[in-house]
Amino acid sequence: MAEYGAGDFHTEEQWDRYLSYVLEGWSPYYTEAQFKNYLCGLELSSTAIEQPEIVGAYDLFTSHPVLDLPVHFITGAEDQNTPADLAQEYYEHLTAPAKSFTRIDGAAHMLMYDQPVAWAEALV
Repeated sequence: MAEYGAGDFHTEEQWDRYLSYVLEGWSPYYTEAQFKNYLCGLELSSTAIEQPEIVGAYDLFTSHPVLDLPVHFITGAEDQNTPADLAQEYYEHLTAPAKSFTRIDGAAHMLMYDQPVAWAEALV
């Protein structure tokens, strides 16, 4: 998806800036070793779950139409991994004691990096 401009980030070159922030020592939160472990873990989990028989068969509409806990969706309007329209459709289908849906324009799957202020406001 990233090769054709529909990756995790909506903002051009955001992934490169994110990598630079962590790998060039700008981040006070993560060491280079921790970030490398994150990338290895991401690859491992992606390999494990991104199988057609798993992803193709997963349907929240039938498996979880009702939940007994509050559910809050915050989605990037340009997210191609978890499309905002599909997330909203599930939100409308879902029965839960409390629920909310926030769509953030100018953001894709990693909306906390694309639109950090809007992300923080949605969390609050």
